[in-house]
Amino acid sequence: MYAAACMRPQEALRNLDKAFTQFFRRVKRKKAGKWHGKVGYPHFKSRKNGVGKFRLTGTIRVFESHIQLPRLGRLKCLWTG
Repeated sequence: MYAAACMRPQEALRNLDKAFTQFFRRVKRKKAGKWHGKVGYPHFKSRKNGVGKFRLTGTIRVFESHIQLPRLGRLKCLWTG
């Protein structure tokens, strides 16, 4: 499922902002001597490799026997465990 066309640029900018915020936090900690890992610029995620993920923008409601997602409506769920 994909986000609405108007939401894609906003989500991309949020992801970019979060990546650079974390990058500058690592740089600051490295200079203070509190970070022992590598510090490098953020990398783009590969579309070919990796776990399939998606983000839902909107209200998600969970009921006893179903879940309600934006743009999809109510979906029946079988809860295990």
